[in-house]
Amino acid sequence: MPESQIKIETERIVKTLGDHALQLWGHERAAELRAAIDSTAANIARLKNDLPSMDEEPGFYFQ
Repeated sequence: MPESQIKIETERIVKTLGDHALQLWGHERAAELRAAIDSTAANIARLKNDLPSMDEEPGFYFQ
């Protein structure tokens, strides 16, 4: 996906997460969480566009 589309997708996710934070915790706390929301949205957009193939089993290993 082109960089501009990833940016648009990230902005859409930021808005959605920001709206949820506002509903849950109010304006002040949502503003405090803005950096975490931005980071989370970027990670979600990046993962959404780089999913493993359906036959690939994810490996979660605890040490």
